[in-house]
Amino acid sequence: AKQGQQHKVELSLLQQELAHLHVREGGADGQQQLREAVQQLYEELDEQHQIREDERVCSESEVRELRKERDSARDRLQNAQAELRRLKAEAEAAGGPGGPRAGRRGEKHGQQAEVDRLRQVEEAKRAKVLELEREQESLAANIGLISSQLMLADAGAGTSAIGAEALVAKAAELERQIARVRESCQQHRQEVGRVRTATGNAQVVSESLRRSYDELQKISDDRVFRVPQGP
Repeated sequence: AKQGQQHKVELSLLQQELAHLHVREGGADGQQQLREAVQQLYEELDEQHQIREDERVCSESEVRELRKERDSARDRLQNAQAELRRLKAEAEAAGGPGGPRAGRRGEKHGQQAEVDRLRQVEEAKRAKVLELEREQESLAANIGLISSQLMLADAGAGTSAIGAEALVAKAAELERQIARVRESCQQHRQEVGRVRTATGNAQVVSESLRRSYDELQKISDDRVFRVPQGP
């Protein structure tokens, strides 16, 4: 703008100088040449002014576009940073005490502890069944021994009736003990079956909780890694 104003001043001075020359020298040809020269200078000045105006408009437009891109990039960065902070807060809350992921982890550990406890109970019940079976075998062997003694008593002429009755009573008592042992053994076998079923069910629940916890952990990690880190 300053350069254009300077050109106008120079043209005005030149026009005045040429007018003075025309007054001194006179003549129509000189005046016509003066007018043509002045007109040409004005046209060149207008052309240069238009070029500078176009350049200014283009430059301002480019600056506006660059500012828009800068503002858009800054907004995207701020949004990404806000999303990252939110996801980190969610991840910390999920992993902290009372969070859903911590809750799932606690449920998983608690269920696994229950599975381990049921397995120990099952092993103890099995051991008790084996013990009762051995006791049953021992009682059966004792009954066999008493039966042999009764047979010998019947065959021997000198055996008293009191001794035979005692052996019979002993055999009857052993049979009752065998019956009780068999019943107890059967009850323990049934208990082993129930414990085995409970263990299987607890194992299924524990596996489901483990998969749920792992999936929650994977989703949380993927969401955190998917957001770009801010400066």
